[in-house]
Amino acid sequence: MRHIYEQLIPFVQKIFSVSCAHCQDSVAQTHVHLCVECAYEIPKELTPINIGSDVVFGCWALGPYHGPLGSLVRMGKYASKRHLFQSLGEYLAGSCLDLPMVDAVISVPIPWPRMWKRGFNQSEIIAVEVSRLLDVPHMKLLERRDFNEQASRSVSERVEQITGRFYMHPKIDLMRVPERVLIVDDVLTTGATIEGCAVELLNFGVKRVFGVAITSTRLGP
Repeated sequence: MRHIYEQLIPFVQKIFSVSCAHCQDSVAQTHVHLCVECAYEIPKELTPINIGSDVVFGCWALGPYHGPLGSLVRMGKYASKRHLFQSLGEYLAGSCLDLPMVDAVISVPIPWPRMWKRGFNQSEIIAVEVSRLLDVPHMKLLERRDFNEQASRSVSERVEQITGRFYMHPKIDLMRVPERVLIVDDVLTTGATIEGCAVELLNFGVKRVFGVAITSTRLGP
C-alpha cells in the first residue's frame, strides 16, 4: 500500500499543487502548505536572541529562517498568500504566552511601495493574531519614513541605519502611549529594524520594548 501511495504523490502534487513548501517532496496540508514531517519540525517554544541592544529588553524568534517556517514566510510574501501569515501568527501566538507582560502589540511598518504591491503587511497580520491570544490591543503606533526594504541592504548598512527610519503616527494620543510594547516582525536578521522601532517608541514615553519574530537567520540550521 505504501508503494502505491508513493507512486501517486507526484500525480496528486501536479493536479492539486499541494507539494510541501519546504521539502517540495511530500503532499502538504493545504491550509499550511507543509507536509506532516515538516510541520512537526516547527518549534513549540521561542528561542531568545541577543541582538546586543540597550533599548530592546528582550528578543525572541520561533524558528530558523532556513527551516519550514522560513519557507512559509517566503511563500507568503513572494506568492502573495496572505492566509499563510494568519497561520504563522497562530503558531507564534501560542509560544508568546510566557513572554513578559505587555500593554500593546505593534507590527513593523513596511515601505508603502511594498505595501501597495503586495496588498498587505505580513507583520501586521501576524501581530493581530498575537494580540488576540495575549488579549492586549494591537496598536498602529509607528509609520515608516524610508522606502527601502531591509532585505536589499547589507548587514553593515542595516546596523548603521538604526534611527530615523520610523516615526510615531501623527494621530496617536501621547497621553495614551502604552508603557510596555511587544514589536512583531516576520524575520529577524541583525535586529536593527526592531531596535530602530524601539528608539522611536522610547522617545515618546514607552518604558520597555520587546521584540519577537517568526524566524531568524541567527538560528540554525
